[in-house]
Amino acid sequence: MRLPLFVILLLFAMQPSYSSEIPLAQKGEMSLAEWDYKSDPLIDLTGDWVFYWQEFVDPAQADALAPTFYAPASRWNDYNIEGKTFPSHGYASYRVTLHDLPDLPLTLVTSPMPTAYRVYINEELACEVGHVGTDKESMEPMSREVVIDLPDGVKEIRVTIHVSNFYHRKGGFNRPFKLGVRKAVRDYTRSYTVLGVWQFGALGVIGLFFLVLYTFRRKDSYILYFAIFCIALSLRPVISVHYLIAAWIPDINWHLMVKLEYLSMFMGSLFFTLFIKSLFPEQFPNWIVKLLACVLLIMSGIILFFSPNVFTWFTIPLQVIVPTGVIIFIVVTAKAIKAKVDGAVYAGLGLFVAMFSVLLKVLEFTEIIPLMATLIVALDLGFTFMMSLILGTRFAVQFNKAETLQLETEQQHATIVEQKKEVDFAFEQLGEKNKEIIDSINYSKRIQDAILPPAALVKEHLPHSFVYYAPKDIVAGDFYWLESSDDLTLFAAADCTGHGVPGALLSMLCNNALNRSVREYELTLPGKILDKAREIVIGEFENYEEDVQDGMDISLCALRGMELQFAGAYNPLWIFRNGEIIETRGDKQPIGLCDDPKPFTTHTFTLEPGDSFYIFSDGYVDQFGGEKGKKFKSKAFKALLLSIQDKTMEEQHIIIKQEFDAWKGDLEQVDDVCVIGVKV
Repeated sequence: MRLPLFVILLLFAMQPSYSSEIPLAQKGEMSLAEWDYKSDPLIDLTGDWVFYWQEFVDPAQADALAPTFYAPASRWNDYNIEGKTFPSHGYASYRVTLHDLPDLPLTLVTSPMPTAYRVYINEELACEVGHVGTDKESMEPMSREVVIDLPDGVKEIRVTIHVSNFYHRKGGFNRPFKLGVRKAVRDYTRSYTVLGVWQFGALGVIGLFFLVLYTFRRKDSYILYFAIFCIALSLRPVISVHYLIAAWIPDINWHLMVKLEYLSMFMGSLFFTLFIKSLFPEQFPNWIVKLLACVLLIMSGIILFFSPNVFTWFTIPLQVIVPTGVIIFIVVTAKAIKAKVDGAVYAGLGLFVAMFSVLLKVLEFTEIIPLMATLIVALDLGFTFMMSLILGTRFAVQFNKAETLQLETEQQHATIVEQKKEVDFAFEQLGEKNKEIIDSINYSKRIQDAILPPAALVKEHLPHSFVYYAPKDIVAGDFYWLESSDDLTLFAAADCTGHGVPGALLSMLCNNALNRSVREYELTLPGKILDKAREIVIGEFENYEEDVQDGMDISLCALRGMELQFAGAYNPLWIFRNGEIIETRGDKQPIGLCDDPKPFTTHTFTLEPGDSFYIFSDGYVDQFGGEKGKKFKSKAFKALLLSIQDKTMEEQHIIIKQEFDAWKGDLEQVDDVCVIGVKV
């Protein structure tokens, strides 16, 4: 604590303090004969100046002009002279004559007018800030201080000032001009410049530091809010009061500078509110935060998109918002301290310092109190120091936790190493077993592929056709089947219960049942073939003590010339003819055990040139996918097939596969897929 206290005391020591009686101008004349320049080397040119409203008087002819009014060097829209008031927008001249000047090097320090002004010393133009004019179009606004060295060895000087304002709610002086011994003026300007740069640099660096820190700890939102608050606070000494930025960047846009001046106050207040909320979420009611944030955001938006004529009035409601916020923050902090929230005491001290600093800034900004630059800088540095204690405390707690976890980790490491050896050994054995299983399944796939009809055989008997076959796993429960005799071609798309190895085993049995039905029992009618296949499948399981409910769903076709016969176990046949769909459903019974078995129905169709027909398992229409992760469904499948009837069967095969992959996306395939399409 010694170093921050020393810095604060040093800053107080740098603050100039003068105490003798200050001379006052009377009716535009100020005698400096009684000025004790040794005790007060820097004074304000206060009192009544000669005031000419809506006139730019010629300094060379000022003596010949009768004074319009006598008024203090302050805002003219606050005047009430002999019952006459003045609007904020307009232009005017001020004049004061300084008598009995001491024989010393003297310097005049101007006050940054809200918009534009020029200063004459006697009849010579000493400076112009912005460009004065008699209307909004002829003037260019700017605000900054100027230091003017007065002629040496003279006893009397006339100071004439032209001021114009058409952009701000304040017209005339912000503060009185200052007159001082040249060395005192240099010390004064150096003091506020050093303080401003110091505060701008220190708070800016702190803000940027925490902004970078936030990129590594995004879960701690209070770091971001504190960073933005510090950055907003760092702008205040360079874009307000003395307007140092206008001296550093002479061509800076005045509107931008004023917007930054007001935004730094309102956005700083907004992020300070969010910072307190993130520190003490349980103690700070949400509705209060939302109300304050809404008001401050609306005002900030108006500052961004409206002219200074509008938003410069916001200093009035700010005088209500800030004290209200101060009271709220005190109550919230007190609750946090009572609840023993980590860092609440440091936060309370820091908030007290910060709120005092913000209160002084608002009072200074609204010209209720005089400038207290050193005290405000000291308070700001004290606040950042207290906040660093909070963040340091939180980080220290986290580091202690990390060290504790590290010790526990080291203690557990030896156990983990031993367990890892055991796991590695078990994993190695598991890998060997897994390899044996995968090799076995891959060999099973070779066997299953061997019983599927070769592509050449399919093309030989169904030249205008395609088979889209996509197992879910290495081996499948779906299969397609083809048998031919003379001019008759029998083919089917079958779906056995399950998928993977169990489905593949059942598919071997069902494939054999179809082969026996045709080859051994010489059946050609699809319904009869399915009857016999069901009998064979059930017979294979009759030696088991429990009933086996597994079986097969199938679409079976017999094609002879232009005659098509169909029988199905659950699965349908779709015929596409001239843009129409002829749908024939299979019988609602499987190839396997069921409660009320009935003979399978054979449906006969006479095909026409250009007809296409399709048989398939349920894997395609049951696939989940799309934007909402829903099933593809039969309706969408019909629409897809109908849209590609002008394509060749090879093109249809490609489109159907691409559509399935696109629909599935990154989701897992839910079942085996088998689709057979034939065009007459």
